[in-house]
Amino acid sequence: MTVIFLGSINATQMFSTPPISLKQVSFILRSCPELMSFRLEVILFDDGFEQNPQHISLPCLQSFSLYDSGIDVSFLFSILELPSLKYLEFNSNAQHLERSALEMLLPRITTLERLTTEPQFFSQGYYLKCLNHMTSLTHISIKRPPHVRAPIGEDLNGYYKIVSDSLLEWFTTPYPAGDYPVPNLETFECYAASEFTDNAVVDFIRKKHALPGIRALKKISISFSRAPTVDIVQAIGKDISSQLDPYLTYPFAMESSYDRVGFHPFAGICPSSTAR
Repeated sequence: MTVIFLGSINATQMFSTPPISLKQVSFILRSCPELMSFRLEVILFDDGFEQNPQHISLPCLQSFSLYDSGIDVSFLFSILELPSLKYLEFNSNAQHLERSALEMLLPRITTLERLTTEPQFFSQGYYLKCLNHMTSLTHISIKRPPHVRAPIGEDLNGYYKIVSDSLLEWFTTPYPAGDYPVPNLETFECYAASEFTDNAVVDFIRKKHALPGIRALKKISISFSRAPTVDIVQAIGKDISSQLDPYLTYPFAMESSYDRVGFHPFAGICPSSTAR
């Protein structure tokens, strides 16, 4: 067995596969030592682990994708040994947890080339200790999973605008020894509404193309939560823009107007009591 793909989550048919337990997941992984690709998109439930379980070693696994559906998978991640992992995708519906399960996995990974995960991993600072050793990482994609929704009546605009300029500044700020975090980053994508300012994006792109010791940016995609204030492509200049594939959109620019009504489009149909 080299590839396992369980379940499917999409906008029209969520959780079409029956729920499985963490014990079952660990059994599947432990039974496939030559596994190369694993993707899990089903509802999980936590049935506990046996005491002092053995580590799960998957020396051939290169691609690992998991949706945790709201439970804590930290312990599962803590017993995984993935020495060849190149692609990791992790989405969570567990907004109540005080820590990210990725803290139990990423610090032990040195081969990762591509990371796709939720905005909270960056907004809450987990990246500071999970990615600072990632010299092979070339692609970061920040996505808000379509199946994760904020509760009706909460500050929805604030819920989604959670990634700020400090992340961009981190990539171009050297450590005391002179090296940079994630020095080979070539592709940066943020498809969740962010708080990046246009000036910070311009500065990030310029530094990625000018600083010694880090790789130049090849592609940047950002979905902003506001209207543009600076023409970013013009500001970075023709020399850089000719080497860069920029995709900058502003689809969330009008989200603040949603606060004036009693519901949010992402929350579904407006209750009759609040209909206008």
